[in-house]
Amino acid sequence: MTRILNRSLAATFFAFCMFSHYSPAAEEWKGDPLQTNLSFAAMAGAGVIGGTVGFGLTGAIAVKIAHEGFIPDINDQVFLEFQGGPLFLAPSAAAVYGLFMRWDFHKNDDFSLYSLGGVGGTVNPTRVYPRVALGMIYRLSGDLALRAELSHEFIGAGIAIDFSL
Repeated sequence: MTRILNRSLAATFFAFCMFSHYSPAAEEWKGDPLQTNLSFAAMAGAGVIGGTVGFGLTGAIAVKIAHEGFIPDINDQVFLEFQGGPLFLAPSAAAVYGLFMRWDFHKNDDFSLYSLGGVGGTVNPTRVYPRVALGMIYRLSGDLALRAELSHEFIGAGIAIDFSL
C-alpha cells in the first residue's frame, strides 16, 4: 500500500512540475510598449498587378503615431507607414507605392504580429486601390529585425532597422 501511495505522489508531483511553470518575464501580449519611434525596412518577394506576377522590391519607412494602441489590455502600437519600390514584370516594370496605418501587436520583446491597411497604387499601369496586409516582425537584436508580409499584392520578406529617437 505504501508503494502505491509513493508512486501516486511521485506521479502527481511529476505532473505538477510538467504542467506548471514560472516565468519572470511579462505575460505574453501584455508587456511594456517598445521604444521604437522610427523604422526602416527593405523586403523582396513576389508582387502582383492584375494577375501578372513579378519580382518586387519594397522599401518602407514607419513613424510611430500611438505609443500605446487602441486596446488598453494588450501591448499594441500604431505606426504611419509609407512603402514604395519597383516591381519587375516581363517585359516591363512598374512602380508600387502606398500609405498605410500599421497596427503592431507585441507578443514579447522579440516577436510581433501586425496588420496594415491603407491606400496603395501603381505607376505603369496607373491604379489606386485599398490595400490590407498581415505580417510579422522577429527581432534579432536591439535594432535589427526580420520582417515578412502577406497581402493580395505582395508576398515578401526582408530586414527592418528600428530607431528610438
